[in-house]
Amino acid sequence: MPTLRPIRLEPAQEHHGAYGSRWDVGFDLRNAPRHVLSVFRDQLHTLRPNEFIWQPFSDELLDMLPHYCTAGRDIWRSVTYLICWEIVECYLPHRVMRQFGLHQPIPDQRLIGNQAALHLTDRRGRANTDWELTHRQYIDIWAARTDTVEVGLTCIDTTHASGDYMQWYRARTVMYISNPTQRPTFAEGYLGDGARADYL
Repeated sequence: MPTLRPIRLEPAQEHHGAYGSRWDVGFDLRNAPRHVLSVFRDQLHTLRPNEFIWQPFSDELLDMLPHYCTAGRDIWRSVTYLICWEIVECYLPHRVMRQFGLHQPIPDQRLIGNQAALHLTDRRGRANTDWELTHRQYIDIWAARTDTVEVGLTCIDTTHASGDYMQWYRARTVMYISNPTQRPTFAEGYLGDGARADYL
């Protein structure tokens, strides 16, 4: 989300190591929101479709990375569980298909029925728990991850979503995190979204 990021003081360079090293440079943080919840909310409220970069990792960039960075690329779109001891998390790439350069259909509700129960699981008082046995059903799904790789149609313009998807999305999401007609106090020099809400 470019509107929330600081400005680079140096031009972007091609890195042949880990992709994260691209950000190991100086930044101008004067106009970037930091630790100010109201500013982040305001920026998310005013975000336009063309201001969200859905596909930051282009094929050209991925081809430049060392093999170890892309070794699991064939399962990046696998709808499965990620497991570490007592922690089991749903991995749902079918909800962000535009990130992979694919058309976003209305996602189904796979794997999410028991998320609340999974998040309540921890190691307290369970020192002798055999987590492999406890999480066998999730481990089996992970073992079959190559069978659950999501396929889709290539999307030419990832900033555009289908009308059916957007109708489904708007019926299920919160368009504003907080009331846009309430004008919070921002740091000097920052103009919030309240004026636009008044205008509308």
